[in-house]
Amino acid sequence: MQNLIALPHELHLLVAEHAARSNFYLRAGWVASLCLVCHSFRQVVTPILYDIIFLRPTTNLQHLVDLASQRPTPLAHTRVLHVSGQSLGQHLRPGDHIREMVDRIVSAMPHLDAVHGRGWVFESILGRLDKRVLSWVSIADPISWSSEMFVEVANTAARLHINVRTAAWPWQKISALRAEYLIIDALIIHKLSDDNVVPFLRGVEALLEASTSLRRVLLRVRRSKLGNDIEALAIQRFVHWAEQQRDPRIWIDPVPRIYKAADSTSPFPFDHLHEQDTLAGNALWLTGQQCVQVTPQ
Repeated sequence: MQNLIALPHELHLLVAEHAARSNFYLRAGWVASLCLVCHSFRQVVTPILYDIIFLRPTTNLQHLVDLASQRPTPLAHTRVLHVSGQSLGQHLRPGDHIREMVDRIVSAMPHLDAVHGRGWVFESILGRLDKRVLSWVSIADPISWSSEMFVEVANTAARLHINVRTAAWPWQKISALRAEYLIIDALIIHKLSDDNVVPFLRGVEALLEASTSLRRVLLRVRRSKLGNDIEALAIQRFVHWAEQQRDPRIWIDPVPRIYKAADSTSPFPFDHLHEQDTLAGNALWLTGQQCVQVTPQ
């Protein structure tokens, strides 16, 4: 302990920074306690503690509203906002009071750069973005494509992550996208057939042909439960299609994303997987396997 105390204060701050970054998600309370050590610790730890905010509507919503009311507010450090759906129960769309509270929270985040949530989240916060263009937009549900305002956000993000049902997805809605990186989670609800796979892949092909900005498209398979090797067959179909396309921008995740919790009837069974994506940060966009590689000339 004496040797630790004898270290230069700058090294103490580096240790505090590393500890905060390693534990802010699973041990947020402990990380927050580091702010009480001294003023310099508080200056180092506070931006890390509030860099990514996980908003759960019936768990910490009021607390975040209270933080937004502080002057100065620590939410000024927030760059990433993840709005979970698991606390909404069976209600896919929250009431106006929740929307207003989310709006107040976003108003206190001048450096917000990435948002993960369902369609109602984007509809609620669009007026508070002050014409800012989010660099990372992640849409958790495949049912939000009716809002033109929402589509506008999706088409202007540099990195776009969407969830779609293979049987029906309106790829034309994002045909004007400016994204350089696109992740498509393909949700297979029942069975795998040409009726749901072929139109889906044709839509991906059309996006690739129409886009002049896309550098990488990652396809991932989602299922609510394992069964009948559907996930493996879907991935094989995706890989075969990608090899035929001969497009080095196409990447495939070889591991399906499966919801394994006991309550598969939840309207938000993939929330824990979405949180993992948010925590992965920029590394998320470099996952998967490239199906076709370009040989340098």
